[in-house]
Amino acid sequence: MTDITIPEGSAFARFGGTVWPIPGEQLRELEHTLRYAQRGYIFNMQERLLVASVLNAYIELVRQTQKRRNEIAANLFAAVQMTDITPPPELVQQWRNEEPYEGLLSRAAQYGADQELEACCKVLEVSDRNAREFLYAARRPKPKPLSLKEQALEMLENAWEGGHVNNNAAQTIRRALEALDD
Repeated sequence: MTDITIPEGSAFARFGGTVWPIPGEQLRELEHTLRYAQRGYIFNMQERLLVASVLNAYIELVRQTQKRRNEIAANLFAAVQMTDITPPPELVQQWRNEEPYEGLLSRAAQYGADQELEACCKVLEVSDRNAREFLYAARRPKPKPLSLKEQALEMLENAWEGGHVNNNAAQTIRRALEALDD
């Protein structure tokens, strides 16, 4: 792989003396517009040039040797990973509406980790069709449900914080619960 340069906000990556359109959000939006735009929709020059560059990239890719196609594909894959790790603004806004600030940070970190996990899955899919499920199961295990004891301790904490249980009673109940086996 060679050095990859992506100007900020650009839909293109430069590497190996060539410029290639990056499969990403801008191309997804343009593809959607091409497919579903109302009859008579006028594409602006930027959209038209982007479509032309994708068509030209396809033509050029087909003409290359297999070795060169693999190099180009590896560089484009790396470029996508450099640009697609940030959650889209709509998703961030959705999270803001659903979670407190601390939850938003966790969701954003999870999104970035999931993007990296997805990239690993794509690499593994070439050699093993079951790799995706295996990798997700290994890296994103389902959380173990709380035991009855853990649930009771959590409820006690909430009751104490809400002022429904005094401190002495909360301490006595907590000690009794902690003495129990899980």
